[in-house]
Amino acid sequence: PAMDIIPGARVTTVRPDTLGQGNQTRGVNLFLYRIVPNVDYRNMDTPTRYIDGSLATVPTIAVNLHYLLTAYGDESHLESQLLLGAAIARLHKSPVLAGELVEKSVAQYEAMVGGSDLAEQKPRLEVLFESLSDDTLSKIWSMMFQTPYRLSVSYCCKPLFLQPDADVPPRAAPGDIAFDMGGT
Repeated sequence: PAMDIIPGARVTTVRPDTLGQGNQTRGVNLFLYRIVPNVDYRNMDTPTRYIDGSLATVPTIAVNLHYLLTAYGDESHLESQLLLGAAIARLHKSPVLAGELVEKSVAQYEAMVGGSDLAEQKPRLEVLFESLSDDTLSKIWSMMFQTPYRLSVSYCCKPLFLQPDADVPPRAAPGDIAFDMGGT
């Protein structure tokens, strides 16, 4: 698909300071550089507990994941530019992650994320291009000591709902409550 534009191009998920080393000569890389609370769902589900301290609901937090999408390749043949353009076009074509794609990805990394219910999450995870100022982009790259800048853009994946493994035992429904109103 999108990577076919440059033969041998790969998609990687490593720190940008390791790009171009070893057998990573051309491709695009996704690097998670920031996680922030999702403001739209910030107070969706604050943890609630019963009077005895046990969980009444499983606490859920919604977050946004910010990724640096970096292209690398032979600059004399414009491989970085071609790959980044192809990746941006592909992400723009389908900004909402389909359940089937998520299931395939979870299956590929079963040891790390097995049991994930991300494929069923509502609303679906969106992958959105975001504009970064030159100053912000410079700060991101300066975090990686002595790493030369590579052509990059930023994407935000949102919302991602995170829950701990926590059991919420079912409680008996409250019974009828009778009130004596003091009448006849």
